[in-house]
Amino acid sequence: MNNRAALITGASLGIGAETARELASIGFNIGINYRSSEAEAHKVKQQVEQMGRKAILLKADVSQEIEVKNMVNQFISEFRRIDVLVNNAGVMIKRCPVELMDLDLYNRVMDVNVKSCFLCSREVIPYMKKQKWGRIINLSSISAFNGGGVGAAIYAASKGAIVTFTKALSKEVAEYGIRVNAVAPGTIDTPFHSVTSPKDMEDRKNSHPLKRHGRADEISAVVGFLVSERADYISGATIDVNGGEYLR
Repeated sequence: MNNRAALITGASLGIGAETARELASIGFNIGINYRSSEAEAHKVKQQVEQMGRKAILLKADVSQEIEVKNMVNQFISEFRRIDVLVNNAGVMIKRCPVELMDLDLYNRVMDVNVKSCFLCSREVIPYMKKQKWGRIINLSSISAFNGGGVGAAIYAASKGAIVTFTKALSKEVAEYGIRVNAVAPGTIDTPFHSVTSPKDMEDRKNSHPLKRHGRADEISAVVGFLVSERADYISGATIDVNGGEYLR
C-alpha cells in the first residue's frame, strides 16, 4: 500500500480519525476532510505525519457539490492519484419523531449521509478507472437493519440507502478494478453518540452480549482489510461490526 493515497470524509473525530491513523499505519498518504472541527483535524494530520506519511487537510461540506469538486481537485493536485475513498461523514443531529420533524432536519441528514456518498464517489471514480484500481468504503450502520433507536427513523433510512447504493455502485465499477463495500458499525463509543442520553447508552451496554460498546479502532481495522488486496474478491458487501448486538 506504500505511497497510495486515501481520502477520508469526516476524518477529524471518531471512526474517521481512527481510519486515517489505520490507513497511514499500512502505508497510505491521507486526505483528512473536515467541516468544522479544525483543531481536531490538525491533530490527526500530525499523527499521520508522525507515522512517516503525507497528510493534507481538506475543509469541505461534503453535501455540497462545488465543495466536493474542489476537495477532490485539491487532493489530486497534492497526491496525483486517489486509491481509496472512505465515505465516513455522517450526522444524526438529534433524535426526533417523524411527526415532529421539519424538512430542514430531514434534508440535512439525508444530504450529509447519502448525497455525500454519491458526490464523492462520482468525483473519484474517473481517476480510479484510469488507474484500474480503487476502493470505495461507505459507512453504514446497524440502524440500516434494525431501524435504529427511537427518534432515529431518517438516520436509519439514510444508512439503509447507503447499503443499497453500495450494492449498485459495485456492479457499475467492478470491471475497472474498483471494489465498493460498506461497513455497518453497532454502537461505537465516539463523540457521535452525544445525541443519545447517557442512560440509553448505559442500557445498551448492559443489554449487549459483550457488555460493552465498540471502539473506533475495531471499525477502522475492518476498513483497513477491505482496502487491501486481500479483499479483492469482496465487492458489494456490507460487513457488520457490532459484537453480536444485532444478527442478520
